[in-house]
Amino acid sequence: MKKKILSLMLFFICSILLTGCIKVDTEVTLDKKGHAQIEGKLLVNDLLSGSLDEEYSEFEKYSKEKNLEVSKVSENGHVGVKQIYKTDNYNKNDIKLPEIFEPTNENKRFLTIKHNLFFTKTNIDWIAHFIEVNNKVLTKEDQSLFESTLKINIPVKATFSNADSRNDMTNSYEWKLEPTKENKIQLEYKIINWLNVVLFTLFIVSIISLLVLLVLKQNKKNILVSSILPIVLLVYFVIVSSFCIIKNNINKSQLPVNYYEIAKNNEKYFVDDFAVAKVDDKYGLVNKKNIFIVKPENKYVENLDEDFCLVCKEDLKKCAYFNKKTKKYLTSFKYFCRPEPEFIDDMTSTGFQEGLARVVVSEHGDINVGFIDATGKEVIPLKYKTATPFVDGESIVTRGYRDYNGIFIDKSGKEIKKDENKNVDKVAVENQTKNNTTTTTTNNNTVKPKNTVKKVETKSSSKQTVVKQVPKVVKQQSQKQENSEIDDFMN
Repeated sequence: MKKKILSLMLFFICSILLTGCIKVDTEVTLDKKGHAQIEGKLLVNDLLSGSLDEEYSEFEKYSKEKNLEVSKVSENGHVGVKQIYKTDNYNKNDIKLPEIFEPTNENKRFLTIKHNLFFTKTNIDWIAHFIEVNNKVLTKEDQSLFESTLKINIPVKATFSNADSRNDMTNSYEWKLEPTKENKIQLEYKIINWLNVVLFTLFIVSIISLLVLLVLKQNKKNILVSSILPIVLLVYFVIVSSFCIIKNNINKSQLPVNYYEIAKNNEKYFVDDFAVAKVDDKYGLVNKKNIFIVKPENKYVENLDEDFCLVCKEDLKKCAYFNKKTKKYLTSFKYFCRPEPEFIDDMTSTGFQEGLARVVVSEHGDINVGFIDATGKEVIPLKYKTATPFVDGESIVTRGYRDYNGIFIDKSGKEIKKDENKNVDKVAVENQTKNNTTTTTTNNNTVKPKNTVKKVETKSSSKQTVVKQVPKVVKQQSQKQENSEIDDFMN
């Protein structure tokens, strides 16, 4: 979808070079009832009308998929396209400008609304810049030929704005946008709730009347009757004020971006019913209702599987496992993380496999590896230097960085003694292959222990010769395998 938008944008950028001008105009209209209409127009010289027809069909299809009205326009010697987006409740749905020239504020609403007893305040605090338009694309001379405006029509006069021009008769505010700069848009207005103003005035009058009766020492019946109205109004104001507080809290908690829907297109971010969300360079986790279950205050979050995620704070030595179903941390923030680009963490703390997850601690540069179970308990002590994930109930561990003789352990941590003639490294290779980790190669060919043994057997019919030579091959292969694991771990 984005490619269609960018291709059309590229067409309009090229039109600057060919015909000397491009116009991008956006108009936002808001009313008191919460309705909004956003109209965007992109115009070029009518000499390019033929080329525009070729791009328009794709753009029309894309716009209809997004439930946007789209049409061709022609005005003052220019031709182009127009998109219209409408919403019946901009408080709930926010404002969505046409994507072709949408200023991008990923984690920020276009407008925020705050309810009060006597008025509703609407505030716009936004940064506008254009998709794929920067100094690398347009020269300074080209930029001068790029015309763009943002016009906002509101139902009342603004209490504040930084608009370049305004029309107080129509309550219209207009900004001239520069293509390569961050254009700050600020606007604020208040809509008075006249009903509450009148009722509050009536409340004050009734209170004064009641005080007068008390001063004049009227009979209790008159005082009681006079006190009914202010009491009723007081209850009304308490209810309305509470409603405003609740509504403001709901608005504050609403996310401007549906991270869950976005993450569906990226397996790194999306697992089962949970998605990684990025807010101001911090990461958290949201469920399919787009509600944070891990607040966006972490260096990264790795969405491991349907049950667990790995959460890393600023310090890479502070990493913890989080149970997405119970919404509780399994461990404290004490494990070592080594994030690769985005959320990859391959040779340190990992996800659960066969009920156990590899965890790592780093103290003064000294690495120790062990395993935890699904409750967060360290079932295998952190006393090894390297460890492969469990496969078929077995893991290969080493006690030193230059320990080339891997040790097999079971899920209780007990060492497993292998038969002398059993090719130990073959199991290691199979384990690593199943976990998509390191594959041992020699001269760009994968080592195959079974084939090596067969080759030795064909050279000699003596059983004694075979027994003597196989361990040598195994030892060489094991050394290469462990070296490869340690190199990956230390990188």
